[in-house]
Amino acid sequence: MVEYVTGAEALGIDCCWVADAPDAGNVLHAIATCTRSLLVGTGVMRLEQRTVAGIATAAREMVDASAGRFLLGLGIGPGERPVERMRATIAALREDRHVEQVPIYVGAIGPRMLRCTGELADGWLASTHVAFEPGLIAVQQAAEDCGRRPDALERCVPVWVGPDLVRDCEGARAAGATMIRLIPAGSSVAEQLSSLQEAKARLP
Repeated sequence: MVEYVTGAEALGIDCCWVADAPDAGNVLHAIATCTRSLLVGTGVMRLEQRTVAGIATAAREMVDASAGRFLLGLGIGPGERPVERMRATIAALREDRHVEQVPIYVGAIGPRMLRCTGELADGWLASTHVAFEPGLIAVQQAAEDCGRRPDALERCVPVWVGPDLVRDCEGARAAGATMIRLIPAGSSVAEQLSSLQEAKARLP
C-alpha cells in the first residue's frame, strides 16, 4: 500500500479513497504518514458497523495523522431507518468540535439518501452501479430546496481506467462531476501504477 500511494502521489493523484475493512484504520494511518499532499478518505465508513462515538474517534485520529487532509466518507446498507441514522450521525459529528470541520461525503444511491446528501453533506460519492446524472439532479435539487448552493457540493464519480477513459471522464465532468475517482486496471502495484500513469497521460 505504501508503494502504491507514494507512487500515485508522485504521478499527481490528489486523493485516495480507502474501502471499509477491519484494518482500514491502519491502512488510512499508513497512507497519511507516508504522503505529504494526498487527501485521504474513507470510501465509505459504514454506519451499521460502528457507533457514532467510534466514527468520531476515528475521524479525530485521522485529522491528526493526516494534518487536516482527511475526508470522511459515510455509507449505510439496508436496515432499520438508514436515512434517519445518517442524518443523526452527520448532526452529531457537526457538533463535535474536533471533527466539525471535516468534509463529510455520503455514498448515496436511493432517492431519500440522495436528498439527505444534498441537504447535509459536503459531497456525494457516486456509485459505479447507478447512473450519475439522475443522482446529481436529485442531490442538487435537495441542496437548492433547503437554501444551499448546489455547486458548493463536491460530486465524486468513479471511472474505470480503460479504452473509454477519456470519453467517460469528459462525460462525467460535463454532467457536473467535480472529482474523478480513477479505478486502475491490474492486480499488482506495478500494474496499477502503470494504469494510473497511462490515465494521467491521456487526460487533459
